[in-house]
This record gives sequence, structure tokens and C-alpha cells, in this order.
Amino acid sequence: SQTTSELKVRLHADGLRWVIGVEAVGDIKTQTETQKGSATFENAASATFETGKQIFISPSGIEFGDTKASVTSDTELLEFKTDYDSSLLGGLARNMAKKQYRQKKDQAAKELENRVRTQATATLDEKVTTGISKVDGQFNDRWLEPMRQLQLSPVATQLRTTKNQLVVDYRLAGVDQLAAYGFRPEILGDSLVSIQVHESAMNNLLHKLALDGTIGKLRDVMSTVAEQLGFTEYEVPAEISETVIVKLTTRDAIRIRFYNGRVQLLMQFKELRNNRIVWKNFAVLVEFFPQLDSIDGNLKREGVLQIIGHSLRLGDRIALQTIFNKVIPSTRSMSLLGSSIAEHPNFEDTRIA
Repeated sequence: SQTTSELKVRLHADGLRWVIGVEAVGDIKTQTETQKGSATFENAASATFETGKQIFISPSGIEFGDTKASVTSDTELLEFKTDYDSSLLGGLARNMAKKQYRQKKDQAAKELENRVRTQATATLDEKVTTGISKVDGQFNDRWLEPMRQLQLSPVATQLRTTKNQLVVDYRLAGVDQLAAYGFRPEILGDSLVSIQVHESAMNNLLHKLALDGTIGKLRDVMSTVAEQLGFTEYEVPAEISETVIVKLTTRDAIRIRFYNGRVQLLMQFKELRNNRIVWKNFAVLVEFFPQLDSIDGNLKREGVLQIIGHSLRLGDRIALQTIFNKVIPSTRSMSLLGSSIAEHPNFEDTRIA
């Protein structure tokens, strides 16, 4: 036997949840040889099946609809023979065998259809359940658990389905924080995925890192931030000296702003000490621009790193720029998409806007 099948996904419009229909369409072609008493039958059979089920995803969880299947089949007797074909009783034996075959044909067709229906339904159920379980586990490990450890409460406030889009509004904030809702650009008609992030989500995340008022070695502060964000492979650049000690401001020590198509990172310091040299009350402003020439969509530092402070002399600014050019080098970029997406062959013809 030979089975071919195709998996399809259809979206069903719903204003309160995601409704995803998964359908499997295929056919089975079989060639069998069956022995019954003194007769041997050679058959060719074909069956076409359609199975489908719906997945419902809402803020309260994931539910599965019943799996439905329909099967149609057709059987053809290619050839049959009996042990008496070469004897005087050959004609009688063949007529009896053929009569029995006709009597059992409908029953055999029903058995075939039931078997195909059962197998197709079980296979679809297994694939959907396994796939959803895998995604659910990854979502929990890579997103929910790290955010909860930072005392953030990710909540899907609204899910909805259109004929060709799955849309989710997500709130990322602690119980003591506000989550802003600002102007949302229109989604491009030909986009596969559109992600719109409000700067409040990023600043809520930064606030939960508890960096305000931090005092310590710059290397230690950088390591702590990397650990909190789950960057297990991050290594503090060797150029960062052990002698550099920082004291961050007690309010809004690190802030992010989305402005005119770029990301602005502002770091505010109460004090920075390098051996006997001390700088007080200054800020560092860095801007990142998206690099849209590849699917990665890297954010890369551009322009001169700005040192802001009223009492700083030119020499102070140059010295501080030297230190922070090592902290955030212009050669390092941040990828918006992971390598599993950027390097996937199905995304070769896509781009980031």
C-alpha cells in the first residue's frame, strides 16, 4: 500500500480567541492478494480521506475540538483463481467464488473505510497534540518562566482571528506597573508576521532588573544583567577593567525609547570611578538602527556615543566615551530574529521592514 497526505491550516474568524483548523487530506492505494478456501483473489483498492479538527486558543488556555473524518473508497477485482481451474469443476468453482466475493464486497469496503478513518483520525490527533505540546513547552521555557522570575506577569489580554491573521495583544508588566497602549502602525498586507512592541514593555522589563541605585564593579553589573536576561553564553569583554566601579541613579537608571525608527538607550550614573578618577552625575545615550539588508534585522549601534553632563570637560567626555565604547562596541549588533528563523530555507525570499 502507498499513502500520500497533505496537511492544511485554515483560520476561522473569531473575535475572542484563536481558532485554527487543521486538516489532513490524502489517499491510499493498495494492492492485495487474499486467499479464501480454494480461491485466491487479487484486488486493487483506493481510498480518499479528509480529517480535520479545530484548536481553540484563548487567554484561559488551549482546547481541542473533536476530530472528524470522511472516507470514500473503491475496490476493483483484478484477477482471481481457484484450485479447480484446470478441472471439470473449474467453472462451478469460479462461479461460487465470484458469488461469494460479490456478497462480501460491500462489507469489505466498509471495513476498509473504517480502518482508514480510524488510522487517519489517530494520526492527526497525535501530530496536533505532539506539536502543540512542543510549542507550549518552548513558550513556557523561553518566555513565561524567565518573565515570571523577573516578577513580570505576561498576560494575553485579547486574541482574535480573521480569515488570514492571528492577532494577540500582550501585556508585559508587573502587578505594580502600568502598560501603555499607543499608536499602532497599520499591518502591511503582504506581511507574514507583524510584531509591534510598545516601549513601556521594554522599560517594565528593565525596571524589574532592579538596577536603580546599583553600586558595584561594572563587570559584575554587566554579568548580572546578562544572567537575569538568560544570556547564558554572554562574556563580559576583556577590555572592561576590574577597577571601574559604577553607581547608578536611584530612579530610571536605564531607559529605552523608540523614536523615529530607532532605539535610544539612556543610562544614568550617579558616579563612575576608575582608580582615583571620579565622574559624577552624567548620562550615556546610545542609538541603535535596524539593518534591513538581511532577514536577521539586526539592531546596530550608529553614530557617536553621547555623554551628557553639565560639569564634564572635554577630557572627561573623551575618557567616558572610551570606557563605554568597550561596554557597547559599534561592532556588536543585536539580532531581532533567532538563527533558527534567519537560517531556515523557507525564509530565503523574505525580508524585514
